[in-house]
Amino acid sequence: MELDQPQAAGVVSIAPDRVRSHVARILASPDFAAAPQLAAFLRYIVDKKLSGEEDIIKAYTIATEALGRSQDFDAQNDPIVRVQARRLRQSLLLYYASPGADLSLRVVLPVGGYVPEFVSPELAPVVTVPVAEPVVAKKESRPIFETKWIAPVALILSTLSMVLSLWPELIRYILGP
Repeated sequence: MELDQPQAAGVVSIAPDRVRSHVARILASPDFAAAPQLAAFLRYIVDKKLSGEEDIIKAYTIATEALGRSQDFDAQNDPIVRVQARRLRQSLLLYYASPGADLSLRVVLPVGGYVPEFVSPELAPVVTVPVAEPVVAKKESRPIFETKWIAPVALILSTLSMVLSLWPELIRYILGP
């Protein structure tokens, strides 16, 4: 395996073989194995970056060469590359946050572009994935009239109403003519 080579002050060039093996482990993870378009997107941009062709990593080339779109693809009318890039960023965050993830380096896809960056763990910022808070039902004050009493009270009131409306007939029936 090639060693990482220092370049300018604070910048480390990561060996291509190390990047390829790292990306292979990412692609073998369950989330990427279940998403072939996402895997193809990542594989394409990493291969182009490592081969020195980062200037051709554009929405059109990603769509036509990695995602299988036709040659008449129009990035202005079809957001597939932007959508997949957003999904890729999120999937990479989830991968690095998962237990058993290879943290020997990080593949980062900066917002606003498609050219990946390979960051050594010493230089990588710690990224936390927001976890949704559990939804807890807010306990409300008890209503004046509880709903479980509505039906019995309504039955009693309707019976009373019927008795009162039939009261004169009932009196005549009891007392006789």
